[in-house]
Amino acid sequence: MSDEQLTSAEAELQQWIDGLLTSAETLPATPAALRERIEFSLCRKRRRGQTVKVLTAAAAGLLLLLSLPKTPIRVDRQVVTIPAPTPQKNSPIASFAARSDLVAIPL
Repeated sequence: MSDEQLTSAEAELQQWIDGLLTSAETLPATPAALRERIEFSLCRKRRRGQTVKVLTAAAAGLLLLLSLPKTPIRVDRQVVTIPAPTPQKNSPIASFAARSDLVAIPL
């Protein structure tokens, strides 16, 4: 096997590979139409992703809105006013103690 003869299947495979290599060298650059289709497809995927995000956020907001209580919250606050103490009519406002330097005021 010094000559390394190829079998018919190997020869066909080699011819097929050689054909691919020669055709790859002669292929023109990517056509503009194919490039536009690829760009359109990528743009559509990006838009689809943004649409999914927006719809998810809207659904979350709607779910939050629907989970709020249906009845308004009533806050009944009672205002309590404490009247100012009025002095007794018959009692004196101040009284003097036994010593002359003291004044007693009832609280």
